[in-house]
Amino acid sequence: MADQRPAHQETDSNRHRDSRPALHGQYAAMLLDTLSLNTHEQHQLLQECNIRPALLSSQDAFLSKQQSHQLIQRVIEISGSPWLGLTFGERLNLMTHGALGQAVLSCNTLKQALDLLLKYYRTRMIHARLELLYEGDLAVLSFDFDEEYSEAYRFQIETVFVCLVKTGMFFFGMKLMHQGQVQLSYPEPDYLKHYQNTFFDGVTFNAPRNALCFQRSLLDLPMAMPNPSALKHAEQACNELMARLPQQTSLVEQVKALIFSPDGEQASLEELAAMLHMSSRTLRRKLSASGHSYRTLTDQAKIQQAKELLVTGDSVEVIAEKLNYSDPSNFGRAFKRSTGVSPSVYRDSQLDAPEHA
Repeated sequence: MADQRPAHQETDSNRHRDSRPALHGQYAAMLLDTLSLNTHEQHQLLQECNIRPALLSSQDAFLSKQQSHQLIQRVIEISGSPWLGLTFGERLNLMTHGALGQAVLSCNTLKQALDLLLKYYRTRMIHARLELLYEGDLAVLSFDFDEEYSEAYRFQIETVFVCLVKTGMFFFGMKLMHQGQVQLSYPEPDYLKHYQNTFFDGVTFNAPRNALCFQRSLLDLPMAMPNPSALKHAEQACNELMARLPQQTSLVEQVKALIFSPDGEQASLEELAAMLHMSSRTLRRKLSASGHSYRTLTDQAKIQQAKELLVTGDSVEVIAEKLNYSDPSNFGRAFKRSTGVSPSVYRDSQLDAPEHA
């Protein structure tokens, strides 16, 4: 039978998705600064996009998808630069990303920095999806949004990828680009030379995903400015920001993100509750109402960590100890119960996977 739902229901659903928080307001302020507008003209542009000026300076304020798209589109039109996402990405450095940038800057290795990025990126872009995958000898950092292709979509992908590549080159020179690849899901734009200035010849369009691919062995590269004390303070600030995120990020997602610190320490139920500004009793009740518990979420987080550790070379015994299992056999049973295969079989399946072209 054909779908006979009223058309306005789909429109209302789209409107709801467009109104959800998406992009941190501080990026909008920086985007406005790319234009030579006086204060009155800036306020006029913000009013046109239904954005209150206070959103641009608040630590906790996010623009909705609709607001950010309208602003991006208008700024591109006013600037006359369809490649503005590339040049805007050049303007960003780690310090423009607040506590998240400070945390990444203070890490010991590239792997630790990426783990922190994966844990806290929603403090800057709630609507994004960021994943670190392993395909043969490659590490693949994939990035996307739950939306259709548009000029604003391309702008955001360009901005993030240029920022990531430039940050990587700042710390590691051309190492990450050697045998690396930038994959983009949209068609080749008219301004290809601007891409080549940043990504050289290592860019592919019309790919099945948006991803940065590099040699997995480079994950052990040391960062230039490790600082355990600064990292601790920056991560604490990130935890506080995570706890204050708008409710689009569910309680379960927040708990999963906070259970383990980058150095592997596991937060207790009471510590998680404190980070989320509620009592442990309230946290337990809310998790139960959503069909979860502290124990089940901890087990899921452990298995996810185990998957990552298995493909980086740690032995089953070492992984079991890192994840606080009483012995390797208990770890093996828990892993197989969750994934359907033993840790060794999982490791072999990942290492034998064909390299992504």
